[in-house]
Amino acid sequence: MTERNKNISALIIFVGLCVLTGLFSSFIMTDGLKLWYPDLVKAPFNPPDWLFAPVWSVIYIMMGLALWFAWKERKEESFRVAGVLFTVQLFLNGLWSFLFFYLQNPLAGFVDILCLDLVLIITIAVFYRFSSKAAWLLSPYITWLLFATYLNGYIVYAN
Repeated sequence: MTERNKNISALIIFVGLCVLTGLFSSFIMTDGLKLWYPDLVKAPFNPPDWLFAPVWSVIYIMMGLALWFAWKERKEESFRVAGVLFTVQLFLNGLWSFLFFYLQNPLAGFVDILCLDLVLIITIAVFYRFSSKAAWLLSPYITWLLFATYLNGYIVYAN
């Protein structure tokens, strides 16, 4: 396999993995979103429900691109830490939908998203050592995630 084909394959796998996480999240949150979430008291700055899907879709694609840029410019040994951190944050990302919407447990979701915030900040810092593009591609994600943390925290507080 040529280096170019290897890079294209990695790009498809990394973006696909992130998009699949998003699809998993949207699948398990469907019932809770329809039946439970509308009755919750939400934050004053809560965006309309229709905005979440397109924002997260773009973020998942950018996450995959960030992983690809970091992988492309990797140094074999040190990339393991970056890969593990990215995997942990991706797991926590998917877990949040399960905890918050499927189990209908905003407090567990809040604990998860606080951990996710921390792991993502560390991931961005580690990615920056490989590629500033990779780190910058995660900046909309951390911005949106911190806003989501506020929204989740408000729901815990108000309900």
